[in-house]
Amino acid sequence: MIALRCFDVTILCSMYAILSKSFLANSFPTTSIHQRYIRKTYPISYQRFHHEKTSTSGESCFVETVTSWLRDTNITYGDISEQISSPYTVVGIGKVGECFKVGLHIIPYPSKTNIIDPTLCKTLTDNETLTVQTIIHLHEDVWNRKNDIVKARLAAKVNRVNHRWYARKTRVQRIDIITAMEFLNEHHLWGATRSKFNYGLFDTDDELIAVATFSPRRHVNRAKSSRPYRSHELIRYCAKKDGHVIGGITKLVSAFCRELAPDDLVTCIDRDWGSGEGWQPIGFDKVAVMPPLVMAIDNNSGIPIRKYMVGAGIGSKENDSNNEKNGRPGIPSDVFIQLGEITDDNGALEVLRSNNLFPVYDAGVERRLLVIENTKLETQASVRREELGLDDIIHEIDVKDSVEIWHKSKPSFPADYYSSNTGINSLLIDAKI
Repeated sequence: MIALRCFDVTILCSMYAILSKSFLANSFPTTSIHQRYIRKTYPISYQRFHHEKTSTSGESCFVETVTSWLRDTNITYGDISEQISSPYTVVGIGKVGECFKVGLHIIPYPSKTNIIDPTLCKTLTDNETLTVQTIIHLHEDVWNRKNDIVKARLAAKVNRVNHRWYARKTRVQRIDIITAMEFLNEHHLWGATRSKFNYGLFDTDDELIAVATFSPRRHVNRAKSSRPYRSHELIRYCAKKDGHVIGGITKLVSAFCRELAPDDLVTCIDRDWGSGEGWQPIGFDKVAVMPPLVMAIDNNSGIPIRKYMVGAGIGSKENDSNNEKNGRPGIPSDVFIQLGEITDDNGALEVLRSNNLFPVYDAGVERRLLVIENTKLETQASVRREELGLDDIIHEIDVKDSVEIWHKSKPSFPADYYSSNTGINSLLIDAKI
């Protein structure tokens, strides 16, 4: 029988009344109606109960792989699993005094016996009472596929970088799309994607050390402004994986503002590597958090690989499992068709399992908005704006902050994910808290 520590007696009795004997035998399926009821009705107690520590041979192997690397790299770590509610091992790194700054949430491949809860990672990242400042959700497929980048980023979390550059000693210039994509594929966890404007930072030896890419302009009416905002998305930013550019993103954004005169910039933060608080000093305010995105680990080839179910071209033969468009291979087209005949999440999960595909979820990406007005970047943008003959923005109502501007915008970004495929959409709905 599972240990029932930390449970409120009243909630336990309520749960017992609606659950079958399989619950007590620890055979309670993750996808059952009962479990979803408990998760959504008693979220805190559900986390405590369902996330009792368990260990499988696969998890133990992955944990040993990660901790062995930490030892070899002389990075101090400690098991802090008892402090964080998860069925998986959590190790602390970046020790300050008696505490760790970073919690490394080590998540092995999902399988028939290791079913990952859709909301686990998002719930932990949202939890402001954790004993660590940052929690990183380290999925085994990401560790194996982007191993050198992952190791470099983990080392950087404890101030282990091979190179440091100061942006004031670099020069910025526009670069072509091929150069930008090659750099991002080598140094960014998400890899490269198409972009309109591409900028690079070069050191004194003319070596490319950082890249930022931006989208085309989008006109957005924000908070009853006197004219539409000239809005762009900061699609990607990264420095070389083994280094850090102090002030790099600020210099690149400044160059973009000087040339394109945007009124605001939108960007997305990968919360699997912590919240985007580091972007706040630059001026990017948090305005939204997306629900978890469902993906699937495909183990049919013997080498587990992450497959996507949402995005342009997913389900078409042109973006089938063997075609990694933008580094984001889709699920096989025949599985996509099968999912389109399903209308509930249990049925969709069964289709995935029957095809040796197992769901994996992120922590929900974070959207951040940088409003250029009243920032140091305004000087850069205003000169170009005057050259373009654009008036300054005047608001008909008092706008207090970026969140208010964001929620009073048309057109707006979607608040959650959607798929016209009914089976996939049922999985997306189930992942919402």
